[in-house]
Amino acid sequence: MIQNHKGQALVEFVFILPIIILLLLGMINVGFVFTKKSELENKVVDIIYVWQQQQAPIKELETLLEKEGLEVAFLENTTTSFITIKVSEKISLISPIQKDYLLEVKRVIPFEQ
Repeated sequence: MIQNHKGQALVEFVFILPIIILLLLGMINVGFVFTKKSELENKVVDIIYVWQQQQAPIKELETLLEKEGLEVAFLENTTTSFITIKVSEKISLISPIQKDYLLEVKRVIPFEQ
């Protein structure tokens, strides 16, 4: 009995191709998110350094960082002497499953009035 298997590999490839493409896009997105998160963490460290060295008012720092397109929040805790600095940025991913992603980086530092 002679069987014709022409085109079998093409059909299998067509079934597997979307899965491979989604995995590739997912890996690219994960790398992009880690890179952006690292950039945000560096910006938070810079914010803390500038704030501690220059003792700039909080409102001045907020307006300066909003010009860069970052959403910054300085959250003071009234019961303790700590302040929380939260920087968030919305990024666009290339994945067809999830388009927008909100990254947030928070740091808690001592605050003396």
